[in-house]
Amino acid sequence: MAQRPKMPHGGHAAEEEARYLHAELAKRAKALEGASPEAITRMEREVVEQYRATPHHRTPATQPALSHEEIEAQRAIVLAIPPDRHDEVISSLVDIMLTKGIKNMLTVAERSGPHILDDAHRFLVAYLKAGYPVYGLRERDPMQRTLRMTLYEVRVATALPEEEKAADAVLAKMMQLYAGLLALYDEKEQMGHSVLEIAVPEDADTIGFYIAVPTAQKNAFEKMLSSLFPHAVFEEVPGDYNPFSEKGGVAVLEGSLKAPWVLPIATYEDIKGDPLRVLLESFTRLERQGVGAALQVTVAPAPEDALTCAVKTLEKLDEGETLQSAFREVSRGTLTNVIVEIGRALKDLAFSQEDNENHDAKKPKERNPAVRELIQKKIKTPLVSVGVRIIASADDAATATSAARDIVAAFSQFANPLGNRFAFEPVSLRRQAEVVRAFVLRSRIPSREMVLSLEELASVIHIPFDAKAVPESMRQSRSREASLPQGVPTQGVLLGEHIYQGVRTPVAMLPQDRLRHLYVIGQTGTGKTSLLKNLIVQDIRNGEGVCFIDPHGVDVDEVLSQVPPERYDDVIYFDPANTAYPFGLNMMEYDPSRPEEKTFVVNELLSIFKKLYSHVPESMGPAFEQYFRNAALLVMEDPETGMTLLDIARVFADEVYRELKLRRCKNPTVAQFWRDIALKATGEMGLQNYAPYITNKIDVFTTNDIMRPIIAQERSSIRFNEIMDTRKILLVNLSKGRLGDINAHLIGLVLVGKFLMAALARTGRGDYPPFYLYLDEFQNVTTDSISVILSEARKYKLALILAHQFLKQLDDPIRNAVFGNVGSMVAFRIGTHDAQELEPLFAPQFSAHDLANIDNYNAHVRLLANGMPLKPFRIRTIKPGEGNPEIVDELKERSARRYGRPRAEVEEEIRMRYGIEALTGADSATTHLPPAFSWQ
Repeated sequence: MAQRPKMPHGGHAAEEEARYLHAELAKRAKALEGASPEAITRMEREVVEQYRATPHHRTPATQPALSHEEIEAQRAIVLAIPPDRHDEVISSLVDIMLTKGIKNMLTVAERSGPHILDDAHRFLVAYLKAGYPVYGLRERDPMQRTLRMTLYEVRVATALPEEEKAADAVLAKMMQLYAGLLALYDEKEQMGHSVLEIAVPEDADTIGFYIAVPTAQKNAFEKMLSSLFPHAVFEEVPGDYNPFSEKGGVAVLEGSLKAPWVLPIATYEDIKGDPLRVLLESFTRLERQGVGAALQVTVAPAPEDALTCAVKTLEKLDEGETLQSAFREVSRGTLTNVIVEIGRALKDLAFSQEDNENHDAKKPKERNPAVRELIQKKIKTPLVSVGVRIIASADDAATATSAARDIVAAFSQFANPLGNRFAFEPVSLRRQAEVVRAFVLRSRIPSREMVLSLEELASVIHIPFDAKAVPESMRQSRSREASLPQGVPTQGVLLGEHIYQGVRTPVAMLPQDRLRHLYVIGQTGTGKTSLLKNLIVQDIRNGEGVCFIDPHGVDVDEVLSQVPPERYDDVIYFDPANTAYPFGLNMMEYDPSRPEEKTFVVNELLSIFKKLYSHVPESMGPAFEQYFRNAALLVMEDPETGMTLLDIARVFADEVYRELKLRRCKNPTVAQFWRDIALKATGEMGLQNYAPYITNKIDVFTTNDIMRPIIAQERSSIRFNEIMDTRKILLVNLSKGRLGDINAHLIGLVLVGKFLMAALARTGRGDYPPFYLYLDEFQNVTTDSISVILSEARKYKLALILAHQFLKQLDDPIRNAVFGNVGSMVAFRIGTHDAQELEPLFAPQFSAHDLANIDNYNAHVRLLANGMPLKPFRIRTIKPGEGNPEIVDELKERSARRYGRPRAEVEEEIRMRYGIEALTGADSATTHLPPAFSWQ
């Protein structure tokens, strides 16, 4: 048995513990060189878990013992933020934090590499926001301040008014925003700095623009940003991005000014264009696979005597001093204890050694008006202390360095020939850990900051304002925003949330408005089905009756996984492909006490077959309708001798059976058709010649081993009026891959028709609960009778939720019925043609461009609230919750055994009814029939 490696004891310093872990990780990584990322992740987890399991005795004295429930609740925060491959490693680091304190956790994470450190920071921010205390940190510890920051992503709007695209106006507003942020800074506590970032995460190929502000000031920031940039699209980021490659090749550079800071760099007025465009373009040139990069700018008030330094430098210049001697003399006085950066900058000045004080004394005193003008330009706007860092990370250091240099090159545009320019130097290995930690924690390193004016800062980094002027890879808000109209419900089923100027408001639908139906349209992958699943799960948890007809067969499993235990007995899971326990679904079944239903059934059957065979409309002419209608009515005249789809074909094929049906027929018109028209007709329209036109459309289903046991059963396994009245949960799996298109469509069409018939049967039955019918890709499972459902079913409390992808999927009658009757509409991203068609419904708030360019999981909404239509607005849908996959198979099995029948039993019944024994004559035609049909 291998000896367990010796670990440092808990009494050792955190640095020693971290060194051990770092060495152990490095040793294991070398052994796994060339292994898969999954194997490396497992190794990291094992090392940290082994360390965590070793007894330790060093626990911060201020940290009380936590209960198991508290520890599990706090660790669960890892799962509440966007997932990462290293979440299990972070979960182990959380245990270290809970037992040894946050600083030990960060030290261990830091030694594990920048990627893990960044993930640990992501967790800590969410941890603090959840209200948990961080033990081992004093209240005024600087780390407390950096962890209590809120990160926002700001996206460039694609549809800005022209006046808001003017560079000078935007930059003036940006200076106001910076001034507002500086006003929030707490000088006494030296806290409250802001951070702006442009970044490409290592696992993405889009550029993001971010602003981080102290959490305590987030409301003030949101108000300032909304007032200055009313069309800015910004939102709080729940989980931070990570620019670091897992293999750890990192390039870190810090920026400074080449000349004394009193000289200005080139600003947007000098560059004659938007400097941000060049900077953003530098990020697009990065190698996408496995390369991450970020520009980080920290912003805080300048030292209080910075302006004094600049003014006194001007005075010295007026006295005839050279810039270098004047600045050197002034900086020795007022700024020696606050601007270490000046000393470093002076070392890099390109001034010759002769330019010393003795040499200056020999030169004649002269004034330099150009330099004076430059300094005056610098101090024209307030001064700020700015730190600039560039981080690039790749699988190897050479690639990371090349990526960082691409970004540095973009800063050459700020070089002022008569003034100042940026200089970027690689951070030494000795300081790299310090700078990487500062980057991750978004903390300041004051000794490495430079003094810029607000105009200079706004020129270097500002909110993108023109979508046409930024790279395609820049994350954009592809459609405009609109404020939330008055009267939007916040109670009821939750559709999503409205985000406007940083304010999130829940958007819901009231029960009475849902009875006016909901229409959902959007391209595949835009979020339609996610919305449906959210609504279904809410209805289930609210105790409502629902039916979900799933054309994909995957989403229905996710819904099943979220059924609460108290509703297990209400679940009916219908999977036609489950051949072991087939359900019965008799499309010809009707309530004998309501003979008018016969006409509805026949008309619906005709519509179904016309829908299924719409690709050959010439085969569905008047003759087909005449024969099919009379055959169906003849079969339904006497349910006791058979009343399924198989019996319609039997009427044409079996003369003995047809005579039996005619003898029992009480409808003279039907009997007359068969005796005086069908049997006497000759030629192409004769019964013998025309019968195959009917039977060949039915045989497709009756000869199918999956469909026959379903449609040949006399009694349906489920009663649709009972499902609606007792609030059952019917989940239907119509996976086309298992059933085939035509079979899936037939079952879907029959189910919808039966719900309509059950709804109409509620007439005069008093009060009854609402029922919600969800139809994804509804164009495949609805006939023209949908117009009846949309216009009449509201009276009978059947609410439809209809979803599909594009308008051309709908026949004109169905399309007219939908748009003429639906009360509420949700439009995810749609195609250009559909956007033009729907634009009048969403104008003037949104244009066709907005409808065609909205992001995934966002939608434009026309909502009915208390019976009144509201102005259109935008929502973001809510991510579906996690369920319990372990209950899915159990619920399926329970439902199959409760509502299905063993296949052998069903096949035997069919054989007895339609086999050779049943064809021996009219008298024996009833000998082997199953018990008589009964509605009860």
